[in-house]
Amino acid sequence: MSPRKNNNWKWFFAIVVALSIFVAVSLIWWNLRLQLKPEQLEAARALWDTNGPADYVLVYTTRKNEETTTDHYVVKVRQKKAYEVIVNGLPEPTDRLEYQSMDALFNYVERFLELDSEKGKPRTYTRAIFDEKNGAILSYVRRVMGTSERLEINVKALDVK
Repeated sequence: MSPRKNNNWKWFFAIVVALSIFVAVSLIWWNLRLQLKPEQLEAARALWDTNGPADYVLVYTTRKNEETTTDHYVVKVRQKKAYEVIVNGLPEPTDRLEYQSMDALFNYVERFLELDSEKGKPRTYTRAIFDEKNGAILSYVRRVMGTSERLEINVKALDVK
């Protein structure tokens, strides 16, 4: 009588392969679920338009591409118009003030979504986190796949006056 062969190792590898496939599919599903959709941006902007303050001080940072440094912005807004902007400790010229408020950040994100949806453009990973009460952008990340192009915006403070 010949000894019986042990085939338990085949079950081990079958389980490992099945679990690997499950984890890969789960991660893809999770990342796709996190992607910013135009309707989410539209809903957040509508909430900002109705519940956002007219007078506030916005403090946020941006980091582009693979830079290790961040740009630090302090934006003072009155009646939804920026009247003073300080970038990395230096005042911004008055002709550039309109590009720094929360409304401007919404415009940037909206424009990036439009650009990324055009045919022939590389895939992008875009994620945003919005304040539940007033719709303000709290965090935004956009990365173009296959390149080093990346933009990250983090709101540090939104103080209502």
